[in-house]
Amino acid sequence: MRGAVGIGIVLLGFCLTLHACTEDGATRSHPHPETTLAVPGSNRAGRNSTLEPDEEYAAAAAPYQGFGATTRGGRGGRTVYVTNLNDSGPGSLRAALSQGTCTVVFVVSGTIPLAKMIKVRGPFLTLDGFTAPPPGITLVNAGLLISGTHDAHDLIIRGLRIRNPTPDGITIRDSASNIIIDHVSIQGAHDGSIDITRGAFDVTVQWSILAQNVPTHNLLSLIEYQARRITFHHNLLVQGQSRQPQSGWDKTFATTPREVVTDIRNNVIWDFLAYGTVIKNHTQANVVQNFYYSSTQPSATRALHVLEGHVYARGNYSRNGANVDSQGNQPYPFPAALVETTDACTAAQQVRDTAGVRPLDAIDERYLSLITLPTDPCPGSGPTAIPPLGEKHRRHVW
Repeated sequence: MRGAVGIGIVLLGFCLTLHACTEDGATRSHPHPETTLAVPGSNRAGRNSTLEPDEEYAAAAAPYQGFGATTRGGRGGRTVYVTNLNDSGPGSLRAALSQGTCTVVFVVSGTIPLAKMIKVRGPFLTLDGFTAPPPGITLVNAGLLISGTHDAHDLIIRGLRIRNPTPDGITIRDSASNIIIDHVSIQGAHDGSIDITRGAFDVTVQWSILAQNVPTHNLLSLIEYQARRITFHHNLLVQGQSRQPQSGWDKTFATTPREVVTDIRNNVIWDFLAYGTVIKNHTQANVVQNFYYSSTQPSATRALHVLEGHVYARGNYSRNGANVDSQGNQPYPFPAALVETTDACTAAQQVRDTAGVRPLDAIDERYLSLITLPTDPCPGSGPTAIPPLGEKHRRHVW
């Protein structure tokens, strides 16, 4: 009898705790039960872990590379649970992203219809879509706004699908900094899939799929308006009209960058319709060991389109047979943050096999089914070293 009463008290306490968590916006600062987590760059989504969130995210941080890799995200903060698929209100994703210094995890899965973009407010935040049960989390009709005007910095966004967003899938702007975008999948945006502008800096976009936007604005990723120190590595950019990505600096030509704007390496730019990667407006960029293909625009000038700016091009491979590296005008690479770089064909195989949100949804499966790759390393290319950053360039704000 005493045992039954004891069990009843324990269950009652658990239910009250869970109810309170849901009612107060799904926030806890104390340890939580076993959670499903995934390590970036692996196919282990859905594995069980008994690590606490801080330990798990610390263990997962190693695969982050490039200029955003030093961010701590939400490590050391609270754990906030998304408990429903509502656009807003207690337990919603919008409510969870209204405060910083936390790790946002999901106890639900499915589609979240949004009436407008979600503003990420506050620093030191991790949004981990990989914690959702299968089939994961998909945002529709709108995406995420990451702005320095909302004190957004030191963020990790991963494991999230975004479909048919207006305007962008993810906007990073207004001096937002120290940001990782990892294993996201964006398709059907009305403006850009991921646009990084207005002084944003120290950002990495990695292992993600940016696919075909609306026909009236099929431009996948803009880096412009004095954004700087942006790493694009191991992404699939597929069937865009242009901007895959576009690296610019200042349309007024009033200033020039004092260091690299964009480091673009080991990406797959597949079946671009007009232009692949675009260099303009006094930018400084490395374009290294990327894989290019177009069914309609086979020339090197279309794969790497240089208007104004300085670009170091090395080891790029065109399935059309074009000499993409011939478009470079800079003899030496710009110093950049470390990214493990392979030949373009090896990287393309890795991107095809692991980029985006796994398991794949039908949209990503369709785009990935279009890709045919060589089975061997690309001829005439090999690993390319990155000049180390000088101490004065490691972390600073202009």
